[in-house]
Amino acid sequence: MLAELAEWRLGTMPDHEADDPPADFTAAGPDLWRECLREDIPPLFGARFSTGNWNAGIVRLDNILILLTTLKKGGLTAGSHYEDHFFGPDRMQWQCQTQTRRDSQIRRMLSGADGQARIHLFVRNAKLRNGKAAPFLYCGQPEFVGWEGEKPITVTWRLPVPVPDHLRPGLGISR
Repeated sequence: MLAELAEWRLGTMPDHEADDPPADFTAAGPDLWRECLREDIPPLFGARFSTGNWNAGIVRLDNILILLTTLKKGGLTAGSHYEDHFFGPDRMQWQCQTQTRRDSQIRRMLSGADGQARIHLFVRNAKLRNGKAAPFLYCGQPEFVGWEGEKPITVTWRLPVPVPDHLRPGLGISR
């Protein structure tokens, strides 16, 4: 009986194919305020993890800059103590690597002078959590507000969405 029902149903279905072939799979990208371990970030942008490329504060993938920021620098090597912190729930100070100059391509991308560039900001409070590598929190695509200095350049960012109340204490945001 079940086989007859299935045969009847298949016989009543119209024969047709989709008008368009399925689209190629593309990475969906990161979710706002979601935590990601460093090695889980590259696939969000269609890239592969390699320690050499992804163990840095700035990762460039064509016209995308991914900023990986640790707020409390305790235990990091000398020369990597940048002054990164939040001014409030929607503003952040970030210092780029000391070799980055204002006249560089990275600088043009950071400032928005390169109209094709997209910036993605990932932040974590400290390098370790419970003795293991701490995950980064995705803060979205920040808007460039301004900068000062040289080697390092100090950038002020405005976040597209303020940090949610429950995440603020972990990022050192008091208000």
